[in-house]
Amino acid sequence: MNPLFCSKSMVRLALAWTLIGILPMCQAQGAGNLSKHARKVHKTLERYAAGSYLHLELSDGTDLYGTLGSLADTSFGFVDSDNNATQSVTYESVDHVRRDAPTVSRGDYPHHHGRLLKVVLVGAAAAAGFAVYEVYVK
Repeated sequence: MNPLFCSKSMVRLALAWTLIGILPMCQAQGAGNLSKHARKVHKTLERYAAGSYLHLELSDGTDLYGTLGSLADTSFGFVDSDNNATQSVTYESVDHVRRDAPTVSRGDYPHHHGRLLKVVLVGAAAAAGFAVYEVYVK
């Protein structure tokens, strides 16, 4: 027998042709029917974990602040921070996605205390200068 037509070669050839035939059927069907912008928004939202606090700018001009829920093919879940209502938002309706931090009041961040820090430092320097004057001059 010719080694070209061995049973192992035929099995390998049949397996290769089967895999080549199945490959187009196995490609991802995920977000194929979305527009380019919607696919971009979907890809951006995939980077964030569920529960991330986000700022969404919608195409109708409204802003949404809240946490990200689960992602679906054409929409995603979003919990609005104003009323804690879960709503479904389509990828098409989102213009921009930004990661944000929830704020409770103005004094949440340390950079709001800059003026107070300056006053304390000037007062401490004045007290140290007065102490040096009292000890060494008098």
